[in-house]
This record gives sequence, structure tokens and C-alpha cells, in this order.
Amino acid sequence: MLGLLTLCWTITTLAAGSFYFQDDSRGIQVFLRDAPRSVPGEAADVVGFPEPGAFSPVLRDADWRPTAGKGAPVARPVSMAEATKHDGRLLTVEGRMTEFTKSDREVVLTLESGGQRGRIQVPNTVARPWAEGAIVRATGVCSVELGDWESFVAHRRPTGFSLLTQDPGAITLVQPAPWWNLTRVVWLLAAAAVFSGGALVLVWWRIKVRLRETSRTRKAAHAQFVAVIAEHNRIAREIHDTMAQGFAGISAQLEVLNDRLQDAPATLRRHLDLARGLVRSSLDEARRSVWNLRAQALEEAGLGDALSRLGQQLTEGGNVTFELRVDGTPRMLPADVENNLLRIGQEAITNAVRHPSATRISLSLSYLADQVTLVVCDDGKGFDPARSRPSARGGFGLPGMRERAEAMHASFSLHPEPAGGTRLELCVPHV
Repeated sequence: MLGLLTLCWTITTLAAGSFYFQDDSRGIQVFLRDAPRSVPGEAADVVGFPEPGAFSPVLRDADWRPTAGKGAPVARPVSMAEATKHDGRLLTVEGRMTEFTKSDREVVLTLESGGQRGRIQVPNTVARPWAEGAIVRATGVCSVELGDWESFVAHRRPTGFSLLTQDPGAITLVQPAPWWNLTRVVWLLAAAAVFSGGALVLVWWRIKVRLRETSRTRKAAHAQFVAVIAEHNRIAREIHDTMAQGFAGISAQLEVLNDRLQDAPATLRRHLDLARGLVRSSLDEARRSVWNLRAQALEEAGLGDALSRLGQQLTEGGNVTFELRVDGTPRMLPADVENNLLRIGQEAITNAVRHPSATRISLSLSYLADQVTLVVCDDGKGFDPARSRPSARGGFGLPGMRERAEAMHASFSLHPEPAGGTRLELCVPHV
């Protein structure tokens, strides 16, 4: 057999060496009795005993002798899918490196292209900067791999191949590995996770600080509000206990004096009536100041409590009894609704107190499912809405009560009771 020596390869598990030998049609692995002393590209005659190999026949116990002629073996470029059809031949393949392993004896590169995988085996003599993901071109002798013999018998298909070469220069870089590889992506994701975690911790800390500051501000504002309300109530009590009570006492004394001076001259009577009017006006203004200050009580007490305090203050020291009934479960209402209900109730109680014939005032506040009703009744002489006039002092009056009801989109009615007295009904829907 005459051909070209393509690769000298020493098999460490055999007593003798071997080389790959090829001609123009195919290649074969030759196991010699003695280690070969030749170089790739040298022509030789080989004589040996053919035997079945793992995939292709081999020659064993072979002898060889150099012959005339030399020529460099020509590598055949093939795809990785076709490499398994050329066992023992010098091939050139190209693929993307997916794995790189290095040992004391050799370097093994795993290439992949078109779904086919192959290995490149080169002696570990020169370190090369091969990186996973790079596209390389390798030249070497193809050794087909079978894997499991039973699997090969069943499918008649090899599992892969290896390219054997003694020259690290037989592997050339076609395209460098991309910067984005699995390791860098993992590190980038880890850094992003750390950064995101730090950002979340920072945001959480800032929110916590903001909530703490907001809570502190709210507490300070609440304390200030409570102090203002307390001061308003203190001033209201001072006005009520001093000025209002003093005007009430003067008014009572003037009424007694008026009863006893029925036969007094007209000039004296006129001055007495003027004094009585001034005292009543001053008493009304003092009470109005108290009401304006006490309106802040809606912020610290419910509407029912505010109406109860108001009724007790307006009827205190007189012959009129006041009673309040609250039906349903009290609930928070819009601020403007509560303020309007308080003012309308205040005006209704004031009107009833001004009539000397009234001895009882009852107020009913009902919290229904979708509305709130306010009913004020007294047992006085009654009231004719057609003869009502606005207050000369700019007070609430009937027009003011109607305006407040319209502002709440509430129904408002004021009519005399059949048995005597006046009944005011107010219904606020959708609250």
C-alpha cells in the first residue's frame, strides 16, 4: 500500500506507535511494530494485517519503508455534518467553540455547527487565546466516534468525531467570541440585582423617613389644632359666663322694672324700652359670638353632640326644656353638610326660644342609609312662613336656612303644627 503519511500519533496505551496514512481516496490508521521515524507528508509503502476498527478498518503489525517523493497532504474542507463520512482523512472544519478543556497532555476544543458537534484534540504545547463563543477553523485527521456499540448497531450512525492534530497552529481564529457571553451576562444580572436591591432599600428608607416626618407634622398640626379649639372654647365660656350672663341678668331686671312701671310717664317708658332693646341686641350678639366660636366643636365632637350643647346653651336659665333624639348610627358627614345642619338647627332653636309661649323644643337627628334628616319642633304659637322677613342684623333667618338647604340639594319645609307650634323638616340625600 502506497500513500502519504498524514499524522504521526503515539498511542500511550499501546506498546507500539501508529500513524495515519492516506491516498487520494481515503485514509487508514496503521499500527506499526516499531515506532515510526518520519514526518507528515512523507511517501511510504506499508504492509500489514487488516482488521476491523472501531468504525473503519485498520492495519496492525505493519512494516513500512519510505519511497521516493514528498508532498504535503491536502486537507479537504467539509462541513461538520459531513466529517463523519471521512474517517482517517485530513479535513478542515469550521464551527463555534462551545467548550474548552485543558489538561497536562492536550487541549480539547468542542465545536458546534448546524446541530453537529465535534472535538479538536491538540497537544498542550502552546497556550492559545481561544474563548467560548469564538468561531475557529481547524485542520486535522478525522477520527469517527461511535459511542455505544449497541446504539451504533441499532441506528448505523456515529455519534461524533474528533480532529487529531499535532500543531496548535492548525487552529485559526475566524471570528472572536462576542463580548456578551454567559459569564458576563450572569455578572451583569448579579450587579443589576444588587443595584436594584440597593435602590429599593434606599427608596424604602426615604419613604420611611418621609412618613415619619409626615406623622410628626400631623401630630404637631393636631396638637396646634387642639390648642386652638381649646382656646376658642375657653373664650366662648368666658363670654357666656360673663357678658352673656350679665346681659341676661340686666334683661331680666329690666323686664321686672317694665312690669312695675306700667303707669310711668311716656318719656320714661320710651327710655326703658330702648334700654330693653339694647340689652337684648347685646345679648344676641354675645350669643352669636359664642356660637361662632363653638362651631369649631364639629372638628372634635359629632354633629349630635354639637346640637345638644347648642340647645342646652340657648335654653339655659329659661322656662323652655330642650330634648334631642339621635336615630341610626352616627357617621362622618362632609364638612359643609355638618356646618349647614348645625347652623339651621341653631336658627330653628333660636326662633323657638324667642317666642315666650314656647315651653318645649325637641330636635330629632336621623342617620338613614342614604340620607340624613333633621326635625325641630316647638309648642309655641306657630309660625307663618308667608310673613317671614330676613333678619335686620344680617342673621340666618328663614331665607338663610333655605339657601343652606339648596346648597346641600336638600328638601326643606317649615309649617305650623295642628295642635300649635312649628315644625321644621330638613332631608339631605346621598350622604
